Amino acid sequence: MNALFLLFALTVSYVPADSTVLQIHDLTNVYRVKKHRDTLSLDSTLCAIALEHSMNMAKGKVRFGHKGFDKRMKKAVSEGVGTSLGENVYMSSGSTTPDEALDAWIHSSGHRENIKDKSWKKVGYGIAVAKDGETYYTQLFSN
Repeated sequence: MNALFLLFALTVSYVPADSTVLQIHDLTNVYRVKKHRDTLSLDSTLCAIALEHSMNMAKGKVRFGHKGFDKRMKKAVSEGVGTSLGENVYMSSGSTTPDEALDAWIHSSGHRENIKDKSWKKVGYGIAVAKDGETYYTQLFSN
């Protein structure tokens, strides 16, 4: 996978996301294996869709949350990524690590169930940091 670099003028800082994406991907798969689930393959299309959502939250175009999920699902389906999609989002004030994001998701029943869902085969991540230092993670799953 080519290195991902985020550059968003004025509202979002420059973040080298490649190692962070790989780290949270590895942590997610370690958790899934502990729960007797198959590992997920990292999908570049899902990463692009997830990154767009994280960027929009970091820029304040949408509030933190799942607004626009139907559009993200339609885009993933139209691009042949799968026929079903699941989504986790996480926001942290200040610097955060992939461990902290995954830990927050695991301690939330709905997010944990998304991570453990046996129907998911692929995953993508998008990470953006707003000007105020808030970090936005989006995790998208597909079948």
